[in-house]
Amino acid sequence: MPNTLVHLGVQAIATKAVYPRSDLKWIMVGLMIPDLPWILRRVVNAAGMAWEVYDFRAYSIVQASYVFCVILSLFFALLSARPRAVFLILSGNALLHLCLDSVEKKWGSGVLFFAPFNWDDFSLGLLWPDSYAVLLATLISVAVIAFCMFKHRGVKIPLRLLPATRLPFAVVVLTVYLVAPLLLTESVIRTDINSIATLQDAENRAGQTLLMDRERYIKGGPNDYIPECCIKPPG
Repeated sequence: MPNTLVHLGVQAIATKAVYPRSDLKWIMVGLMIPDLPWILRRVVNAAGMAWEVYDFRAYSIVQASYVFCVILSLFFALLSARPRAVFLILSGNALLHLCLDSVEKKWGSGVLFFAPFNWDDFSLGLLWPDSYAVLLATLISVAVIAFCMFKHRGVKIPLRLLPATRLPFAVVVLTVYLVAPLLLTESVIRTDINSIATLQDAENRAGQTLLMDRERYIKGGPNDYIPECCIKPPG
């Protein structure tokens, strides 16, 4: 994916072109929403919590799809003083994030715009993450962020305590975001997104084509390998 600076710079320009008074902090929240499942996955792996490798990966893939980004956008919007405006900022920036992700080359890890209705992932695959174009976009983004922070702050939309009338709805929305992906992991595995089905068939996966997006590959010893957080060993 493009680095966070590129996301923030490009998405700040796009958002403020449509809504010049938008609050930068909500732009930042919106661009982070598609990455939150992967951040959570790293935290869970680092904490050593038990979760079947492929089911957890499939769960994260579902949550990172645009439909679930919209659901989480709604939850965060309910925490703000202006839910409608914040929802549009969040859901719009989640979409922009996924569009930017689709521009870079991501082996076996395209963007799911239409899941759970369609599990075909999409990727334009135009740029490598370390290309000069991405480096230039990063430098430009630093200047854009500085301008937005110090010269064009926009209207501040604060967080607020949920009123009693909004709390049950917020709980339902968050529950759907957390629970519904559990019902869809089999669809992800069945369509072999991130080569999950290939990896899960440990007895027959030797010699099969494997596509993974920037995972750690450790060379040395009797065998080269990818750490267990990414691939479950046979047996």
